[in-house]
Amino acid sequence: MKPSWAKQEVYNYFDAFLQKSILNNDSYITENPGIFTIDNLNACVTAFVDNPDTGDRNFDAKSKDQFSRTSKEVQEVFAHFIWLWGMPASDMTSSGKKGTVIRFLGDDYSDKLTNVFVDGGIGSAGQRHKLNKPFEISYLLLLFRDVKSNLQAKNINDVASLKKYIETLCRELYYNNETTTATADEKLKKAGKEFLALHHILLHLCDPDKYEAIAAQKHKDAIINTFFSLLDKENTEGLMG
Repeated sequence: MKPSWAKQEVYNYFDAFLQKSILNNDSYITENPGIFTIDNLNACVTAFVDNPDTGDRNFDAKSKDQFSRTSKEVQEVFAHFIWLWGMPASDMTSSGKKGTVIRFLGDDYSDKLTNVFVDGGIGSAGQRHKLNKPFEISYLLLLFRDVKSNLQAKNINDVASLKKYIETLCRELYYNNETTTATADEKLKKAGKEFLALHHILLHLCDPDKYEAIAAQKHKDAIINTFFSLLDKENTEGLMG
């Protein structure tokens, strides 16, 4: 269920991003049309995933260097995943979320960004979400590249069916990673093995009536263990999510 304290904008913005960027190819964080292409997503993967910076600098310094030789369009596409990483977190302010995007794109984007930064969110994403930022964003990038690559084959042309597809893919990557046929992208499978806050957040955003707004698997496990004696042992469907 949607928590009573959750900001409805988070759900609205997620759906609008899916419509505008994933289905329609347009930027969601600016008014720049037609940039959300497979070619630009591939360029993001090449710059960020295929050329990791394992030094001890912070994310901002590393990512700016990784994308220094790419076009502004490619950088703007990547900035969507920085935006999406921060968007649901209730322990980040709207100015803090906007700041993470501007630090990557540059100050000249301060007046170009659309009003899609929420003050608060759907719950605290926890320390792992922040400390694991490069892995969380890699997962988002690879996941949505794979989703976008398969829209036509899967005959997906509306947000409802798109969210169902994302839900299925997230579950397969997390709970059936070694044997899943939901994706052939080995980079995505590798990223999906990580204990990621955004795995759980995406499941909730895709179907808040089915998945709780809980970002940590250990918290879900604790709830299951606490109430396990009260459960119907013949019907445990959904306990993993």
